[in-house]
Formats: sequence, structure tokens, C-alpha cells
Amino acid sequence: GAGAGAGVAALAVARPATAGGAFAGGGGTRGGYPTAGAGDSGVGAHAANEEVGRSLVSYKREVAILRNSLRLRDSRESDLMDGQRRLKTERTAEKQEWEGQVASLVCEVQDLEARNRRLEAALRALGAAPQLSSAAASTAEAEASSTPSEAATPDPGELLGLC
Repeated sequence: GAGAGAGVAALAVARPATAGGAFAGGGGTRGGYPTAGAGDSGVGAHAANEEVGRSLVSYKREVAILRNSLRLRDSRESDLMDGQRRLKTERTAEKQEWEGQVASLVCEVQDLEARNRRLEAALRALGAAPQLSSAAASTAEAEASSTPSEAATPDPGELLGLC
């Protein structure tokens, strides 16, 4: 507070020297700092102090605005990073779930293919068995009678219990 005001007053008075070696408000110099001369009424120094004070207040206001802007930016950035982490975690979980579903479907397809192969083999075996028994029955009937007869072929679906 008060210490800063005293420093501001000292800064307000320190101005560069003019060509004549004196500062623009009159007076002389001592060690690079102005000294009060006979022409200084104090009004110019007071106005300069007020101007420096306003500049300092304005500067402090700008610093506060910039700091607030930085805090807001950091907060938004943090929120965005959290959102990205959350989305990545959700995506990873969804990907694992999807991969599990795909693996399950692949296993199911493999099981269905194996079952299909077993059923096809059973159907082939059933189809071959009636032909053999039909041929044997035909041979037996041919021997028993003079005209050959055809044996009825059973439906493989009925034999397997599918229909």
C-alpha cells in the first residue's frame, strides 16, 4: 500500500534529462535524479504522481485480468484433458466389449460349422445305408420273384429326429 505509493512517487520524478542537462520541468540533477528547482511549483510533480498511480492501477488491473484469463484457460484445458481421458477409457472399454462379442460370434460360427459337418456326415451315412439295404432287398426280392421291386427310402430328417 503506502510503500508502493512512495516508490511510485520516486519513479514519477525520474525522467530523462533534456539536452541542457535539466529535466523538462525545471530544476537541476543530482546523481541522475531531478532536484527541485526554483521553477517547480509542485503541481507538475503532483500531476506526474497521479498519472503514474493511474498507470500502476491500470497495470495491476491488466495483470489481474491476464491471470484470470490464464486460470480460465488452464481450467478449460484441464476439463478438455479430463474429457479426452474419459473418452479414451470409454472407447477402450467399448473396444474390449466389441472384441469379446466378435470372439463369441467366431466361436459360435465354428461350433455351427462343426455341427453342420457332423450332420452332413450323418446324412451321407444314412443315404448310403438305405442304398445298400435297398440293393440287398432288391437282390433278395429278385431271387424270390421274377420282377424286381424298389425299396422305400426313409427320410433322413425323420431318422435323425429333425422333422
